[in-house]
Amino acid sequence: MRVEADIIDVDGNPLHKLYEPDLNLPFRMTWRMPDGKVQTVFERLKAQRQALGPGKKVPLYVDPRDPNHWTDRTEISWTEDTLVGMLLLPTILLMLAIALFNRYQILKAWQNGHPMHASIVEIKTSATAPKSRVLRMVLGHYHDQRIFTTLIPPSELVINPETSSGSSFLQPRRDGPS
Repeated sequence: MRVEADIIDVDGNPLHKLYEPDLNLPFRMTWRMPDGKVQTVFERLKAQRQALGPGKKVPLYVDPRDPNHWTDRTEISWTEDTLVGMLLLPTILLMLAIALFNRYQILKAWQNGHPMHASIVEIKTSATAPKSRVLRMVLGHYHDQRIFTTLIPPSELVINPETSSGSSFLQPRRDGPS
């Protein structure tokens, strides 16, 4: 329900001048409810765009069931409400495009890449992709002992039994990912 509130004072001081909304000062305001009861609040006004001072009235929307629940916002500005979303939208679209491009490159490498033998150092479940496995491995060139980590779906790899050296080998399926 819309009411017109009278401004009594600002920040506990009598009104003598106009106060700009960017000062964000608390105002004491009163208004009369339809049942005749006078309500008083001492709050900051959040949606005011005009200077307030002596003799000015503030339009408020008050919940008739709970007069302590009110707002000075008289109109909805979709531009202000959706500004953050509109600013983030290009970033989200860019991140989505990068993710799709990376996925395309990984699928292309999986389908067209050359198979390599690798000694598996460790296999564990991924925390970020629980249905996949994290493999830590050393590639087949034993002069290069770097440990590589990759994420592979369990359905896409075959682990050969242990060899005489005690290491296992990784062999991707040739038909590519399903």
